[in-house]
Amino acid sequence: MTISRTKGWARAPLNSAIRSDLQHNLFLKMMENNLHLAPIKKDISHVLDVGTGTGLWAIEFGEYSLSPARPLQQWLTVSPSGRVSFYAGDWNGEYSGREKPHPIVRPTFIPPNLTFMIDDAEKDWTFPHKFDYIHGRALLGSFENWPRFFEQSLQHLQPGGWLEMQDVAYPPASDDGTLAPAAPLARWADLMIDASNKIGRPLSAPKDYRSWMERAGFTDVQELRYKWPQNTWPRDRKYKDLGLWTQANIEEGLQGFTVALFTRVHGWSNREVDVFLDGVRKDIRNKDIHSYWPSYVVYGRKPEAA
Repeated sequence: MTISRTKGWARAPLNSAIRSDLQHNLFLKMMENNLHLAPIKKDISHVLDVGTGTGLWAIEFGEYSLSPARPLQQWLTVSPSGRVSFYAGDWNGEYSGREKPHPIVRPTFIPPNLTFMIDDAEKDWTFPHKFDYIHGRALLGSFENWPRFFEQSLQHLQPGGWLEMQDVAYPPASDDGTLAPAAPLARWADLMIDASNKIGRPLSAPKDYRSWMERAGFTDVQELRYKWPQNTWPRDRKYKDLGLWTQANIEEGLQGFTVALFTRVHGWSNREVDVFLDGVRKDIRNKDIHSYWPSYVVYGRKPEAA
């Protein structure tokens, strides 16, 4: 549910970094400790990670690829100040680009097969080579022109290369009706979606990743759906644990991104937001509300003949 370079959105760097790390663990738990699900080849040499946050995914992927048999030059991305940015640079880990990354999101260890650069992912991509694998995670709300993102991804992949998207979509849902339409959590989600639509960055975008990917020209497109419980209401140990992380993730960022959208788009006062969020937090913690967040992994391949 990270929002990067969204006009009208604001997040403190520390808050954003904490949530980025929480989300990394959530996706790993959801995907049974796999960093990717796309059937990428073992001999890939160039990888792009779009919107990497604190860089945990890219660092772990780089460490996994550290072997003489798996030489890998990986280009990452990071969002140092609320921007969707390409994050790449020199082998010594020094930063280049138009922005300096915030020290809070600076990785403490950078594998030698990673390079770093910072640029705007919404603008034209100008990489000197094409990639074998492009990875995007938690990019919800990041782009005004999603079809263009998928088109650029296709253009910058090698024939046979893969694009993989991992994300969570609004609104939360319940299968047993315990999340009533009038509940504060449901009303909050509706208002968030309405505000995101008004600024051109819909929070329901992951539901369309598959169709956008197919329209861009990808083949062998697969969509996998998951559920992130809102709290620890499930009896199953795996989903109870997933719910614990989900609750921590949403509560960590709730105030920041709600204030940004509700005050700037809906015209609410800070006081009105605070009062409203009291009810939302009660719903988030209420184990009698069996709500969950729909989550998606969508991946597709660039045709060999393209």
